[in-house]
Amino acid sequence: MNGEQASARRTGSSSWATQAVAWEFLAAAVLMLASVFLVSTEYQQEARKKYGPATPTSRMLPLGRLSALCGVFIVLAMLSSGRKAGRIAAAFGGLVLSGVAFNERDVFVSLAEIFPPPKK
Repeated sequence: MNGEQASARRTGSSSWATQAVAWEFLAAAVLMLASVFLVSTEYQQEARKKYGPATPTSRMLPLGRLSALCGVFIVLAMLSSGRKAGRIAAAFGGLVLSGVAFNERDVFVSLAEIFPPPKK
């Protein structure tokens, strides 16, 4: 491999940290959007009676949270180009993804109701 090919390979490919941040963003966005469609309306009505109209299950709240998620991951994507900063950005992206997964536990409950485990 000559010098031109090596430099083209280094500059043309994205680092593993950038790819990790991109996949973490995609997974977190899918979880947030799934909550809009999978959480039942009965659950939302019960939550509104209990907590008021600005409940975590309202339809506008995921839009605001998704906007914040995009802002966080844009910053992480910019940081992921460096070697050490890329590791930190990928780790912080994983932390954000785990927080989203814990917060969107209703999606997993809805999926368990749609696809129940097989009976023995």
